Amino acid sequence: MLSFHSIGDEAKWLRLARSVPGHRAETLAQAARRCADHWLRFADELETRRM
Repeated sequence: MLSFHSIGDEAKWLRLARSVPGHRAETLAQAARRCADHWLRFADELETRRM
């Protein structure tokens, strides 16, 4: 599950970011932040269950 959502090393994500057309950068950045927020909430839920 995690490897499907992993971009990999810095060179890969930098190459990916540079390939995004300028007119789509803001929209994609917002989507990435939403995904990051979901992953953070998922991590919080997992940590809460461990206790």
